[in-house]
Formats: sequence, C-alpha cells, structure tokens
Amino acid sequence: MQTKIKQWLDEQEISEEAKSVFEESLICYNSKAWRSALLMSYVGFLTIVRDRILSASIPSGFLEPAWEQKGRDLRNPDKWDANAFSCTQQKSPAPIFVVSEDLRHQVEFWKNRRNDCAHSKPNLITAGHVESFYSFLISNSSKFVVNGSRNSLLGRIKDHYNPDKTPINTPVDELIVSLNTSVESSELDEFIDEIFVYLDSTKTSYEVMTGAICGNKVQFIEAIYRLGSADVKSVTLNKLLVSPELALSVLRKNNQFSNEFTGQPALIRTIWRSHLFKSNMNDFGLLCSLINNGLIPQAQMNEVFEIVFEVDIQPNNLEQRTLELNDFNIFVRSKIDNGIFRNFSAANSARKHIISYLDSITLDDAICARIYDDFNNSWVADDLASALNSYFAENPNKVSEYQAHGRNCPSGLNGL
Repeated sequence: MQTKIKQWLDEQEISEEAKSVFEESLICYNSKAWRSALLMSYVGFLTIVRDRILSASIPSGFLEPAWEQKGRDLRNPDKWDANAFSCTQQKSPAPIFVVSEDLRHQVEFWKNRRNDCAHSKPNLITAGHVESFYSFLISNSSKFVVNGSRNSLLGRIKDHYNPDKTPINTPVDELIVSLNTSVESSELDEFIDEIFVYLDSTKTSYEVMTGAICGNKVQFIEAIYRLGSADVKSVTLNKLLVSPELALSVLRKNNQFSNEFTGQPALIRTIWRSHLFKSNMNDFGLLCSLINNGLIPQAQMNEVFEIVFEVDIQPNNLEQRTLELNDFNIFVRSKIDNGIFRNFSAANSARKHIISYLDSITLDDAICARIYDDFNNSWVADDLASALNSYFAENPNKVSEYQAHGRNCPSGLNGL
C-alpha cells in the first residue's frame, strides 16, 4: 500500500502544502504511529478539497456573495478543516461537489475516525484503518470536482484560443493543471472529445486548405504529456491510438514523449512505416527517440533501415551514432556489396548515407574494387558520383586509402 500511495501522490497535481502533509503521514505510517498517520492523511484530503474550491469558479446554483463567503470560511486558520468537511456534505441550496450519497457517508466515516485519533478516543486505530483510507483516497479523491468546473474550464479554454482575448502562443500549462482536477475521471473521455472538437474549429485557413492537423490541438496534447495527470494522459493516449497522424504531429513537436507509447507496438509500427519522412520531413530525431526507447524491436531494424536508406537527408552526429549502434553501417555495407552503385536511382537517393559510411571506415580492397568496377563506365549514378568527387576532393586521405590498393581512377569519377 505504501508504494501505491506514493505513486498516487506523485501523479497528483496538488499544492506543496498538501504534499507535505501526506509525506508526514507516510513517515508516521512507517513508524507505526497509526493514529498520526490517519490524522495527517485526512488533513491532506481536506487540504485538497479546500484548494480545489478556492481555485474554482462559482459553481451552479451559487450567488457570488455566498461563494465568496465559502472562500473566507476556508481561509480561516482555526476552522478551515471543519468548513472543508461541510463543503463535502453540502447539498442545499446547491451542492459544491456532485458525488453520491454513499461517498458523502464515507467522508463522514473517516471524519469520525479522524476524531478518534485527535481526541484519544478508545476506538482502536490500526494499520488497516490507515491503509483503507489510503485506498479511499486513491479511488475517490478525483471525484471531488467542484460542480460546474467542467463548463468553466471549457469556457477558459475557448477564451485562451480566442485571439481577441488571449495573445497567440500563450502557454496552456495553467489550463492543463486545471484539467487534472476540474473533471471527474468518468467524464474525461467525453470532455477531451469536446475539447478536441472545439480546437479543430480553430484551424487556420492554411490548415483547413491543406487538411493539416490543427496546431492548437497538437499544442494542447503536448502540454498534456508534460503536465497532465495519469488519468488525463491515459484518456488522451486512447485518442491517439486511433489517429496515427495526430500522434505523429505530437511526437514531432516533442519527441521526448515517445516513451509514453510504450506497449503500443501497432501504433509505433504504423508511424515509422507509413508516416516518417513524408513530404521530405526530417524525422531522424523522432526515429532515434523511438529506437532509443526500445519501441522498435531489433528484429524490425532492417525494415527501418530500408526506409532510412531512401531518405535524402543527413542525420546529425548524435542521430548517426544511434543508427550505427544499431548496425546501420552493416546494412549500408551489405547494400554496397550487393551492387547498389549500379541501381542509379537508389544510389543517388542514398548518397549521403553511402558517403557517411565511407567516412566511418578505412577503405578496404573489396570496397575499392566495387568503386572502380561500378564507376568505370559510361553510365553511372550521377548524383552519387558528383557527391563522391566532392568528398574525395575535400578528403585527400581517402584518396590515399583508395590508391593504396593499386586502383586507377574510374572513368565515371574524376576525384580519384
């Protein structure tokens, strides 16, 4: 249970004050001070309740003066905890939290156990009580969402993406933090759909004309993966699983989140087989992130290299190193040994990878023979030949390596 409550605590977007109280509860739990552990965890729960109310907009059914009074009551250092408990129970004139009657009774039960701890009543408090309350927190804390918070948050999101109200490119971080606590878990799926539908309506004229993914939606999802709770991320992932193009756009914006797709091999394969490097996009950073996070099985790496080999883009040094560590050089050498120089179209497209390979080795007799035989012709891969001539002109040591094998300059090259 200790591991579960720690994991739960790490996933919560709660105040430092609330975290501190829960951490103290865990210290007491480890010391077998059961009364203190239960008391502090109950205070932590009420701190979450208080913070959510104080950060919420006026819920449905409240007039502004009454809501402001609630805020004053919760800021009263002597009575805030009793007032926070009252807020969990309130049903009239309007509920602050729309929760079941059973859940209200459970809160009351734990309030009474808290009183047992605080007032040294004879009722026995055991490790089981503390663990049961920890389970209550894990299962139910997310349900205490201020009535109307969902609609209020949607309004704030719409205001954020209205350029008449909010400057373009303003960070959405604050909205994501609110999303973590403003919508009950059971409503997240529907609510995120609602957000996505709205964000699609904010497409630029260029995005509409080209059918491009909405940039505002990508920005919002990227922020979810930086700041969202486990529940919010999980619901969002389910949306991405059925939209590889959207997942790709999010990963292109920040490929550090590729590890969020662990356990989704079908989606990952669809992304790298069908979408990477399209329209001459440089996706080496994303591809290497997928490789480094172990999301592409080693058995599929040659398939990946077949795609990479056709890409007329040079990876940077770090990306090249990732490819080499996964035997890309062995793949390139196999292509050369099997006559790629005579496949003019393929050789021209792969010229940067071929030259990168030549640069990484000492030229041996077999490869020098291949260069001579395949370029000592009237018809050669012109783009590759031009790139090789420039390379040899800039690297006289490579010319020396070639000549050391007693080869003449082939007719199709002038750099050797």
